[in-house]
Amino acid sequence: MLHRPLFSIGEVARQTGVKPGALRAWEASGLLVPERTPSGQRRYGPEHIERIRRIDHLRKILGYNLNAIRTVLDDPHGPAGNAAAAGDRPSSGPDLATRLRALRRERQLTVRELARRAGVAASFISMIERKRATPSATTLTLLAHSFGITLGELFGSTVGDPGPVVRAGTGRVVTDLSPAIEIEQIHVGLGLMDSEVWTLAPGAHSQGSYAHSGEELVRVLDGTFEIALDGGAPVELHTGDTIHFKSEREHWWRNPGDQAARLLWVNVEPGRLLPGARSTEPPYDQLVRACSPPDAVLEGRGPDTTQMRLSLPPGSRAYRYLDTHTAGHPTRIFLDLPGPLPAGSVRAQRDAFRNTYDRLRSRLLHEPRGQVATFGLFPVPSDAADFGAFFISSDAYLDMCGHSIIGYSRALESWGLLAGRESFTLETPAGVVTVQVERTDGDLTSTIFNVPCRIEAMDLPVALPDGRTVSVDIAYGGCLYALVGAEDLGETLEPERSTALMFLGDAVRGALAAGGRQVSGVLFHAPTEDGAATRQFALLKSNTFARSPCATGMSARMAQLHARGMLALGETYIAENMLGIRFTGEIVEAGTAADGRRTIRPTVSGEAYISGVGTLVLEPDDPLPEGFLCR
Repeated sequence: MLHRPLFSIGEVARQTGVKPGALRAWEASGLLVPERTPSGQRRYGPEHIERIRRIDHLRKILGYNLNAIRTVLDDPHGPAGNAAAAGDRPSSGPDLATRLRALRRERQLTVRELARRAGVAASFISMIERKRATPSATTLTLLAHSFGITLGELFGSTVGDPGPVVRAGTGRVVTDLSPAIEIEQIHVGLGLMDSEVWTLAPGAHSQGSYAHSGEELVRVLDGTFEIALDGGAPVELHTGDTIHFKSEREHWWRNPGDQAARLLWVNVEPGRLLPGARSTEPPYDQLVRACSPPDAVLEGRGPDTTQMRLSLPPGSRAYRYLDTHTAGHPTRIFLDLPGPLPAGSVRAQRDAFRNTYDRLRSRLLHEPRGQVATFGLFPVPSDAADFGAFFISSDAYLDMCGHSIIGYSRALESWGLLAGRESFTLETPAGVVTVQVERTDGDLTSTIFNVPCRIEAMDLPVALPDGRTVSVDIAYGGCLYALVGAEDLGETLEPERSTALMFLGDAVRGALAAGGRQVSGVLFHAPTEDGAATRQFALLKSNTFARSPCATGMSARMAQLHARGMLALGETYIAENMLGIRFTGEIVEAGTAADGRRTIRPTVSGEAYISGVGTLVLEPDDPLPEGFLCR
């Protein structure tokens, strides 16, 4: 009996050229129903691939919206299906790439000049114009603002005046924004008002907050829509609900439902009455609009101060972030990539970032905008998992960072991107990990199912510069650690000993390097007074130690204990930092690597908390543009 071939979502994406995110959106919209393995993994047969190519053709070539595609697929011989077969396409006018290039040349702007105005990487604008990148709604709004036009006008005004009546389905369809978002333009650029019907696939969102002049009204025609203003709590709207607000207010939005949402979106731009009066301030001005002088300074200075806001020199750059801390160790999650990264694995994207944008590592994490212990996390797309992210520190690019993953899990929950789910997958440079989340009275505990970990060497005698010799084990827990018993050196793991421990750890690492062994860090361990846990102190580099118990170091420690027969499968391991905050671990799987070495799959559980949101600013004449680091 011949078996029908089945393919994973990644394999289908490579065969058809349709991104996994679009495939998931089509599935959520009911256009595509893959098969499922017993474990829940999607599988696609030849008939699915044929349907995917048909959907892609209807969207990209014929310009049909999701509802029209559904009609064609359900009734290929009906009027819509016949029109599709005949190659009819709604009048769409110039595509976004052509329109953007024409506007830029009309205003005699170079790509670099437009990039400076919009705060977008010049290479990214070039990619858009060459149809090799798809910008978010936030980026497009910034570009439109730089031209002094509305988002609707950036896509191109509706051709001519269709009159007071526009029949259903006859509006101009725009699909340049995202596979998950389509816009049917009704009246655009004919007066003060732009009117559009937006269709958002489940999970579609603005990819950041933005603001502009004017006011807008959104009415939900079908489904669910969520919007937040000025960084406040999001408001969920349902069919028939309407929201009206000033567009100067920072706003972000998304479709939190499991069905497509249809919205009537109306923008009113009073500035059209005054030719040449529109603002073309760069986007950092939007980000710092709320930074007005404090009331204590303004008191008694009269009504003219009510419009005061922060003013920055032209050419200033802004970098938005969300801060979390995990057991005291900070993670700075950057909300914008500096430009496009090539498609591929998260490791490949991380390496491309290092090759192209490495200056941002010191600019964003060194003083005066950061500090030596801050870790950075950049969210990136993933074809292999629900989310992707890579990690940077002030002097290195890490393959894995457990405390940052716990912090990112807290951020995803706060953004509503987990939507009540109990687990998600995250692709890191070290591989794909699963993260389970447990919610208790508003708290979120995240459990990382780490990559396979292993012991590398045991009982290595290491001679220190002071003449002492200490026995060291080396183990991999996502990063490579030298493991040292603090008691073997007569040390206690107390906060007041942190400086001495950093000197000792640096000596251990230096001695190992002299012998040809390189490690990412040195983990000191000692039992707590009650014997219920192990206290850990991880030196990460010569002047930095982990404030948390260190999830990767903890994983390496569990691999060491398992190799020594001191921690069995299913047993709990508890580690705490010098502040007494604990992570909980467990070995959930034991196996053998391809090279024959024994491995374990550990879990690490901990909590993180939102500690700040903000925007870092680099003024053009700052004498320390790349920052500095005191060692």
